[in-house]
Formats: sequence, structure tokens, C-alpha cells
Amino acid sequence: FPDCDCSPIEGAYFDINGISVKNYRKSGGQLSENQTVVFSEYGSLLIDYSVDYISSMEKHRSTFNNPFITSALACSCNENGDHGAKTEAIESLTLITLNDFDAEHPAGDTINDLFSTYYNGTTYNNIVDFPGQNTGLIQQEDIELFLSKPPVDNPEFRVKVIFRLSNGEEYTVEGKPVMII
Repeated sequence: FPDCDCSPIEGAYFDINGISVKNYRKSGGQLSENQTVVFSEYGSLLIDYSVDYISSMEKHRSTFNNPFITSALACSCNENGDHGAKTEAIESLTLITLNDFDAEHPAGDTINDLFSTYYNGTTYNNIVDFPGQNTGLIQQEDIELFLSKPPVDNPEFRVKVIFRLSNGEEYTVEGKPVMII
């Protein structure tokens, strides 16, 4: 069996210790604070987890084991966090608008119904029931949320995110404002 010559990793699992919120264009570029973007070019709100990598004794993981074939397909190296969160699942995810969004969503109101996501292979048309439908351990180091319509009452789009985990941890962060027209 060939040696994969994999670099050591800090850990195959991760433990979430914080979050940050970023706005992106559809083209992938991050929007800076107070930057203006046309809604058709607004891509997503990304909740990025700060993590510590944990529990790894593995140097490599074999995806194919045949002693007669020693091609590049014989093994693949682990990356930090490949196995996802060791013990954490999303208990709840709440997005609160910090400005008047529209007539149904004044400042301070929850706007989960205005976001969709594609998470762990499943599309959620809104995230109102998302955590309840998604009870497995967290597999990715972020979650991308898609806004369904632009703000009507105020083009400044700014949210507060409250992120609760199944182990009792809770993280709250306010995103930087962007102007969506």
C-alpha cells in the first residue's frame, strides 16, 4: 500500500467557538461595509463559523485499497474538519432585521421567512423550520443564506444573527450594513 504523503492536520472534527456574518455578490466577491449592490447582483449572506479543530489521529484515509494498483486514486488526504462537528447540531437560527425591511418586517422583526438555503444536500425554501428539519451534526464550517427579495422601506440591509447549538452554546453577531437597491 503506497504512502499517501499527507500533511498532518490539526483535527478531523471541529468545535464551533464563534460566528461572523458576511454579504457576498453573486460573482463571489465580498461586499464591504455600506457598499451598494443591485438586488439582482446580491448573492448571499454567509454565516462563517470560527472553529477549533479536534480529535485527529489519522494521517490519511484510504478511499481505494488494492495492492496491485498504486495510482493517485489509491488514497486521499484528510483536510481539517473533514468529518464535521464532533458533537454540535443547529438548535436554532434566527435572523433579525435591524432596519425596517418592508411593511411585514419592521426593525427588530425576525426575517427567517425571507431566506432560503441549500444545506447538507437539501434545499430549504425558507429557514423558518430549517433547524427542526435538520437535526444532524453540522457538516460544514459555514452556512449560506439566500435573500428572496430586496428591502422595500430602507435600502440599508443589516441583520443580527442568533445561532444556538444543541450543546447549549449561543452566538450573536450583527452584520455590517450593505445597501441593496
